[in-house]
Amino acid sequence: MSGRGPLERAAAGDLVRLGGTDALVLSARHAPGGSLLALLVGDGIAARRARAALRRAGGVEAAVFTPTGSGSASFQLDEPACRAITLAIMPVDLAERLLETARRQGGLPEPERTLLPAYVTAYFRSLPRLAGKADDAPADDPARDAHRAELDRTLAAAGWRPPHDMLERLALADPWIHDRLLPPAPDGPETAPGVTAFFVRARAVELGFLERMREVIADVGFEILASIPLEGALAEEMRKSSRGGNWGAGPFLVSGGPPRHMFIAYDAFPLPPRDATLAEHPLLDNARTLTAKTDTRKLIAAATGAWGSFNSMHSTDHSAEAFRIAAMLMTPDELAALKATVAGRLAAVRRALDGTRLGPGRDITAAGLRADGIVRRVFRPHLAAYAAPVADAQQRLAPRFAEVSDIVAVREGAVDFADPGPGFVPASALAGPLPLALAHRLRELLVAAAREGLVLGRWDPAQALYVSTDLRELRLLGLDRPHPGDSPRSLGDCLADPATRADLVRLTGIPTWAFLDGTPAAMRLSRDVLRPAGARLDRLRRKASNLILAGLKRTRRPS
Repeated sequence: MSGRGPLERAAAGDLVRLGGTDALVLSARHAPGGSLLALLVGDGIAARRARAALRRAGGVEAAVFTPTGSGSASFQLDEPACRAITLAIMPVDLAERLLETARRQGGLPEPERTLLPAYVTAYFRSLPRLAGKADDAPADDPARDAHRAELDRTLAAAGWRPPHDMLERLALADPWIHDRLLPPAPDGPETAPGVTAFFVRARAVELGFLERMREVIADVGFEILASIPLEGALAEEMRKSSRGGNWGAGPFLVSGGPPRHMFIAYDAFPLPPRDATLAEHPLLDNARTLTAKTDTRKLIAAATGAWGSFNSMHSTDHSAEAFRIAAMLMTPDELAALKATVAGRLAAVRRALDGTRLGPGRDITAAGLRADGIVRRVFRPHLAAYAAPVADAQQRLAPRFAEVSDIVAVREGAVDFADPGPGFVPASALAGPLPLALAHRLRELLVAAAREGLVLGRWDPAQALYVSTDLRELRLLGLDRPHPGDSPRSLGDCLADPATRADLVRLTGIPTWAFLDGTPAAMRLSRDVLRPAGARLDRLRRKASNLILAGLKRTRRPS
């Protein structure tokens, strides 16, 4: 064991001092023209100190990594389409254990010392590639591939093989890993987009956010199929087998901690991710997963403030990954029941769509399609029972409002409305808010619904309302999730759902208080004067908060 020595003579497994911090040599190559090393240092400011010391040293090039990949100390995929993806180079537990052993013993003993360069070759092909340089290993070399396979077997036997989700990301830029180390893709409902496993982190559970996070996931359209507490050995297995064990703070000031609860959820109408999203999340099969995570983080930030905020939830990227996690948590009978439920949901949607493609929309409660003179609202399978109440509410309002579209048919889990015609588009397609005249008429319609005793659950007005292209006419195609009552209600009671109120604000540009109780003049004043002024003030507040948060991040020290 060579202990702490000069960088020019350092070998894999040595511990060296850089800028007052310990650095473990992962791999090293020395040549007359200079040396190239890959180094592992602790999280926090250690990477910054190590890089500064390397700049002063000269004659040595080194890539610096940390256990969690924080501090820009992670591996960046070299496939052009995937360069937005970075990841820690090994499971966090393994990296931290190696660093601790090296500090305690002045370097790594065998067999760890030999396994380090083997790890680099097996999973990163070569030291230059790991260090962000051109890969000097020959391409399509059967001998090299056989050598990597042998190294992988040795590393797997030692418990060093990366977890599946890490291999899956490495495989995006390494065909050998894709072909040799990843199992074949599963068949059946496990491959259809829509199933997501959401990991709720410990701090969110401890602060009492679990139920509210469940509501957020459901509110964007998911059906919760399983809710599983993670305790003891189960929690530890999830911590180690996902994210490479990387459950640190990430870009936040506070760590969310390891996973403590799991939701397995199903989305009957998954949204294909946009190209820009796929550039950062190439394995993602449903953009709604990101919406759920973003909304839960907003919930946490609103409750804790910017400097107390943390990453509250992680998720799988695609259905096959979610089923793989479910298989680790469920009994065989429970897993079989989950697969059967998903298969049943897929079949129900296929029957309702009847071979027709869905149109664009958020599809919170129901999705829309236009065909043969009808607009069909297809309800999510777990909300299919709302089809009949929606039709009933529509028929009760139709005699008094020309804006209420006729019902053509009520089907299992779907309602067919008369198509308003090619001169109408969904309100979600509008570039700006509804004209005030249409907003007034919409309020009159909703007041009538309230007088009928209706209370709306989650309703997406931007999808259920169609507007003429000249912005003069409105058509209603369903009040989603109506709950009929025997006595008249106030408009506030009818629109008690917070998410529905927020969507009405987005659609009309009118604050809730003015939409519910304001005069037409108050509605105009609030939208055209007060709301823009408030938005400018909010932007200034956010800018100030972001500046404070950035300053705190720069001064953060490891605990």
